[in-house]
Amino acid sequence: MSSTAMKMMGCCFLLALLVAGCAQNSQPPPPNTLVAARVQQVPLDGADSLWERSPELRLVTSSVKSADAPPGPAMSLKALYDGSQIAIRVAWEDPTESNLKNAWTWDGSAFSKGGEEDRLMIHFPMSNDAEFSSKGCAATCHNQEDDPEKWYMAANSEAFRYDQWHWKSTRTNPSGQADDRWLGLRADVLDTESAHYNDAMEAGGEKVNQNERRNGPQYVNAVEKDSPYIFAGQEGPVDTSQLSPGAVIPGYVLTPITGSRGDVFASGAWADGKWVVVLVRDLDTGHDDDVTFTPPKPIAFGIAVTDNGSGYDHQVYGEVLTLTWK
Repeated sequence: MSSTAMKMMGCCFLLALLVAGCAQNSQPPPPNTLVAARVQQVPLDGADSLWERSPELRLVTSSVKSADAPPGPAMSLKALYDGSQIAIRVAWEDPTESNLKNAWTWDGSAFSKGGEEDRLMIHFPMSNDAEFSSKGCAATCHNQEDDPEKWYMAANSEAFRYDQWHWKSTRTNPSGQADDRWLGLRADVLDTESAHYNDAMEAGGEKVNQNERRNGPQYVNAVEKDSPYIFAGQEGPVDTSQLSPGAVIPGYVLTPITGSRGDVFASGAWADGKWVVVLVRDLDTGHDDDVTFTPPKPIAFGIAVTDNGSGYDHQVYGEVLTLTWK
């Protein structure tokens, strides 16, 4: 065989390998897999064009309270990472923007309090939990009792903890954060009020806006009168003579969280019946109350959303979800 023919065969062989490799790389990821794409720097903006590099994972949630309840909102997940951070973008259907939890409404003679918020919750196991990785959050973090009064959300063993990123439209999103917490052993086993525990916090968070008699707000927003939020430094005295009937006063005074509890940065925007929320956190925070991401090692996770309700009124995706890296 001539040298020219041998070169042609070699080129054909290399081309075949290249085509095979491309075909393999173009294969879709396994079901319920969120693939994080590598970028130079992760964005916090949910509309950034970098999100086009991430494969989309689509899910439909369901109620944790009743198998007969209608399906929950559809969700779209994308993920990106760089040398130090991970970003997760979650979009879901929500017909209303709810951001007035515990707000005060003036009727012309007295205040009444009410309102809830929209929420997003993501859980990552902080230890090797084989049951969580095979059954998902709905099976391992919720009991299966028929009696709703006996329901709980907690770890089933003291050996397991779950890092919880809890985004709240009223109390954390305005400050550009999610509440970084962790889920531990059942409260009834430990004789504690809740199985949800706060990460270490230095300062900040939300302060209830309530007067000493608990029949109205202590402050109004003296800087932006019609804002649904009051940030620290914007507080002003309440003068009901200056309020029109129907005026709404925010239920909290907000300050950005510092410390481990403030590790998760967030950007949430509601438009056209849909929330788009981006959560960004260091791969390794150096804190023992946070999960550490170690690409390319995959990690299981769970996700849920709440439409204008408490954290226990959520819609969850009950099957196993896995975060992988490319």
